[in-house]
Amino acid sequence: MYATDHHINGIRIVRELLPTLGLTAADSLWQEFPLDLVRENAAFNMHLQLKFYRRLIQVMDDPLLGLKVSALFPPQAYGMFGYAMMAAPDIRTSLRIADRFDRLTYTLQTLHFIEKDGIGILQFTATGLNLDPVLKAFFADRDLASSTLGARSIALEQSPAILKVTLEHGDNGHAGAYEAFFSCPVEFNAASNSVAFSAQQLDRPNPYRNAAAFEVCVRECERQLAELANSRDIVARVGANCSSARGTCRISNQSPGR
Repeated sequence: MYATDHHINGIRIVRELLPTLGLTAADSLWQEFPLDLVRENAAFNMHLQLKFYRRLIQVMDDPLLGLKVSALFPPQAYGMFGYAMMAAPDIRTSLRIADRFDRLTYTLQTLHFIEKDGIGILQFTATGLNLDPVLKAFFADRDLASSTLGARSIALEQSPAILKVTLEHGDNGHAGAYEAFFSCPVEFNAASNSVAFSAQQLDRPNPYRNAAAFEVCVRECERQLAELANSRDIVARVGANCSSARGTCRISNQSPGR
């Protein structure tokens, strides 16, 4: 479901910019993952990506690491997707862009933006990936924190107040730190990971709004999304062809050609 060559950029950002947060990972982590992230994308598959983050969490030994790492992912870090959110007419449209083009983010969750009873909710839904609780908590913290920081960055002085954050994991004794970070009530052990905004505030114009730029950015996002879909289709076709070739070879008692 997720293109390696896209998500690898998220790891590159962490690897290169972690020191800017005053955080330093042990050299052993980089020795364990010595890949050239420019030339060896194909080798850094989803299994290795998850292994990288598990080791990062172990090495850093910081229960709030996900919140801190979120600062490395401002809207600009997402390229055209981020610029589309910034150029959108208002925060509501920005969040709809996040819903529509969530595969262009670095999250391993699915994003949904819904409005209910005067509240706008950005919900993060788990995908089919079978993540352990530690990884799930890390990604939930990182992604929800990134979304709130992004909304505030886009809106600048008109920053929308966050009404509530819900997290599926427990607080592990750090409830106060979470509420201080998000500047709002935080519910733990919730049914879903989500951020709730006042729908009234979502109507406020974005300071960076630009109709022409927004249109260009959305078209580019559509192109990138189609490219990711085509890449996935190609992989599926190759797999199907390989299976077909193996079946044919079994029937004829021959080995597949190389």
